[in-house]
Amino acid sequence: MSEHSKQESLQGEALKQALIQQQLKKAAAGRLSLSDRILPDETSDNIPLSAAQKRIWLMQQLEPDVAFANRPLAIRFQGMLDLQVLEQSLSTILQRHEALRTIFPSQAGEPVQQVLAPWYLTPDVIDLQSFPPEHRESEAIRLAQVEAQKPFDLATGPLIRGMLLLLSESDHILLLLMHHIVFDGWSEGLLLQELRSLYGAIATNQDPILPELPIQYKDFSWWQQKRLKTALLEKQLSYWQQQLGRHATMLELTPDSPRSAARTFRAQSQVLLLPQPLTQTLKQLSQREGVTLFMTLLTALQILLNRYTGQEQIAVGVPVAGRNRVETEALIGVFMNTLVLQSDLSGNPTFRAVLGQVRQICLEAFTHQELPFEKLVEALQPARVANRWPLFQVMFNFRNMPQTKDIRTDSLTITPFDFAGGMIGGLDLSLEIEAGTEGLQCKFTYPVELFEASTMQRLGQHFRGLLESIVHDPNQSIGTVPFMTPSERHQVLTEWNATHVAYPDGFRVHELVEAQADRTPTATAVVFADQRLTYQQLNQAANQLAHYLKTQGVSPGMTLGICVERSLEMVVGLLATLKAGAAYVPLDPEYPQERLAFMLQDSGVSILLTQHHLRTLIPDCQARVLCLESDAYLWTSLDQANPSCDISADDLVYIMYTSGTTGQPKGVMISHHAACNHLYWRQDYFGLETSDRVLQKASLNFDDSFWEIFEPLTVGAQLVITQPGEHGNIPYLIETIIQHQITALCLVPSLLQVFVEDADVERCTTLRRVTTGGERLSKGLQQRFFERLDASLHNGYGPTEATVAVTYWSCQREDTLSTVPIGRPISNAQIYLLDAQCQPVPIGVPGELYIGGVSLASGYLNRPDLTAERFIEVPSHLPEISSARLYKTGDRARHRADGTIEFLGRVDHQVKIRGLRVELGEIEATLREHPQVQETVVVARTDEVKGQYLLAYLVVTGETDTLKQTLRSFLKRRLPDYMLPSALIWITAIPLKPNGKIDYQSLPMPDSVQPVTDTEYVLARTSTEKQLGQIWCELLKLEKIGIHDNFFESGGHSLLATQMLYRISDVFSVTLSLRNLFEFPTIAELAEAIEFLMFSQ
Repeated sequence: MSEHSKQESLQGEALKQALIQQQLKKAAAGRLSLSDRILPDETSDNIPLSAAQKRIWLMQQLEPDVAFANRPLAIRFQGMLDLQVLEQSLSTILQRHEALRTIFPSQAGEPVQQVLAPWYLTPDVIDLQSFPPEHRESEAIRLAQVEAQKPFDLATGPLIRGMLLLLSESDHILLLLMHHIVFDGWSEGLLLQELRSLYGAIATNQDPILPELPIQYKDFSWWQQKRLKTALLEKQLSYWQQQLGRHATMLELTPDSPRSAARTFRAQSQVLLLPQPLTQTLKQLSQREGVTLFMTLLTALQILLNRYTGQEQIAVGVPVAGRNRVETEALIGVFMNTLVLQSDLSGNPTFRAVLGQVRQICLEAFTHQELPFEKLVEALQPARVANRWPLFQVMFNFRNMPQTKDIRTDSLTITPFDFAGGMIGGLDLSLEIEAGTEGLQCKFTYPVELFEASTMQRLGQHFRGLLESIVHDPNQSIGTVPFMTPSERHQVLTEWNATHVAYPDGFRVHELVEAQADRTPTATAVVFADQRLTYQQLNQAANQLAHYLKTQGVSPGMTLGICVERSLEMVVGLLATLKAGAAYVPLDPEYPQERLAFMLQDSGVSILLTQHHLRTLIPDCQARVLCLESDAYLWTSLDQANPSCDISADDLVYIMYTSGTTGQPKGVMISHHAACNHLYWRQDYFGLETSDRVLQKASLNFDDSFWEIFEPLTVGAQLVITQPGEHGNIPYLIETIIQHQITALCLVPSLLQVFVEDADVERCTTLRRVTTGGERLSKGLQQRFFERLDASLHNGYGPTEATVAVTYWSCQREDTLSTVPIGRPISNAQIYLLDAQCQPVPIGVPGELYIGGVSLASGYLNRPDLTAERFIEVPSHLPEISSARLYKTGDRARHRADGTIEFLGRVDHQVKIRGLRVELGEIEATLREHPQVQETVVVARTDEVKGQYLLAYLVVTGETDTLKQTLRSFLKRRLPDYMLPSALIWITAIPLKPNGKIDYQSLPMPDSVQPVTDTEYVLARTSTEKQLGQIWCELLKLEKIGIHDNFFESGGHSLLATQMLYRISDVFSVTLSLRNLFEFPTIAELAEAIEFLMFSQ
């Protein structure tokens, strides 16, 4: 046998046959020991479950009312069907195979097998002939899908039932439903073969030819129980611990809809055919590389998952038949085991290198396949999440032998019938590939509550694209192997970035204001308190100051500092600076002296504009200080005409300092070209009119202040300035809106939340447009906004480095989106979502957000190293990008199918709790759904003892005596355990920075926090807690346990959990489910649940 043939025998049918032949040779030589042989066992009491049955039984206990473990088998009979012969055939199969007659009652908390006496299996007959012929099949499919979703009761059974759908006298569909605990995929083929043989024989009065069954399933269960007590278990366990113990991480496929604690497990499938030419080239590649086709396909799948998630350790579950004994060859039952095949894809290796790694992993794994999956989970104790599989979330199965599709008798054609009625238990994806005459058929099965059909269709196309790339060149690095279709690549790189608009060229910001002053000289431009300036007065005042600045040596390319409070002088000073050809550097008077000193020194301002009462706050500097009120006599008599200003559109408008990772702020340089483009776009998008009134409340150090000031002044609208220090005073803002009939307003989400909850907000009837940005806008806040206000809401995104905002989304009152997008790029801006290798990511897949186009800043002042690091040259492999530079934002986002962009958070601030990725915004959104929660912010903290844990800060209303426990229960019903905050902390208001964003540094630390791990030992306080503690100690073999210790983190596993639940039922006379223990995994929580049930009874 060639080396390649030996490898092929290690997968599927060939592997099983090789092992069976080895047993037969041993038996013939008299060398098959009693421990190797499976012998009939006459014991009928307390029959143990096999390892596979235990796993399925435990999963069903978590969701007893969900039919995710149903195994439907639909068969179409075309021809003259004899119902009596069919029933006799089915009943004979039922009599032959005890597994189909087995139920699973519990004894002292332990499930056991109980074999029922044979019965005559008669499917329910449903006549569909009253339906029009063209509708009968669709109705049959509907009925089959409904039936397939009805759960079984494992304790009482029976675990097989049938339904016969009569479409016509010569067309029947038989639906057989079995529970997976008694029936696996191999059993399906056995049942079809026996049904064909029996039906044909009985119909012709002949004796059927069926293989003898030397044992029954219970005999295998007894044998396996004894075998797992031998040294074999330890040897195999040691191997798997070494392979997975250090790297067991949960695969994080980003779903289309948020995950919830409750799942339905309903599934759909997408089928893709890999054509014969591609199949042949894959086989040839496999043969050249000395691997099986299975290994090649598995490698491709793991690489695709790596490209989808960015994770380097990729684990995939692979089912093995588990029928490695000759005695199990013809036995219906569940023998399947699952192997966890994990590959290390770090370092961007080539496909060929990963394929070699996968080959070695597969060869070793298949020789260690007897360790039951549940035993591995017990030993490794990975983070457990209800409704999600431990150790892997994607299953891969490859059938290399074509399945027999049609079975023919003299009067019938019997064909398997697919009605797409399956379910998926805790997995994110199952890929089954079957070899056929036309090529490889790939079936992608997925939970419909998480993924859209279009997402899975694209994933299938990406799988095919990746395979086509690797057969072309297996030496490609996995990070650069192309797999997107040309049309999708064109869509994400070109089509969705076709934003070119030919705006007027060569204008500067101040010239737009000058033009407006010429158009509407007598219209009111700026209002502050009881002061106001017309457009002509504003322009003339700014001109006089600009002329003076020029006499003091101010020239194009220079920078002027402006340290003022909101006032008329602020607007005059900004406009005059631009007219003099300089760029303004905003300096917030509330900033610390040290920060202001750095900004003054770094920017090199020659003149600093301020107000008299702020002079004492300004640190010593080289700049000349001019007070805009007390020094005004120096320029009020100068020329009122527009000064000449020889600057280009590439010269700077402002330098705005933002926080830097080094501890020192960095100055972002924005040009007139970028600023004017933004103003032109705003006019196109929002259509501000001369009748509009815009409220200016942002600090000059927040770039929203730029558009707040200059958007109205370039279109003839009115700018209304709020009083200093009142930007966060919601009652004041509301009164100002009402008094001045404000139509346009900007608030960051954290301030918008307070705004919409104010009792008087509905009085703001003049509001026409509200924009928000700077933080994630929750779906709940969007909904609340539309409940309280009759205005439009727009969600923007953009770092300071991209001129205020580069994407916008117009929120809709009635939408079905699960999150609020950040929209699409503005005019002449481009958004690219790239992975770690700067490759474009597909639709729906997270990537880092890069910005291109005219909106980009010129860079960071005096920081060429940082500028080169963040403003990168366009990689040569992206010729579709026309922009000369890209800004690397450090933000994560993804494209939705319609091209809108969904913001996902920061790349460098992803929070992981117990090894699982957590999106803090999801927890915040869930908390806001509670009617007593007005505002909330969730943060991650790290402690040497506790590790990383979550804190939730909340502003709440109403009675709070029991609110914390109510909120914990509220969260437990909606979020998995690892996403629950360790502490809920009441605060009177969310602390905000001067720019309105959340001030995370000012959030108070709680006096005590319940740690996630290594919990402080706390004694039982109640009788219920004491009794529970005694039960836990006995089961977990512990001397003591605290009421806040987690059952699973203390050594518990699912089988011990079932025993514990039995003990609870016996002691407290209440019934809890296994799912309840995942929801309440500590003594304190479980005791409260028990007491609640006892009180309810």
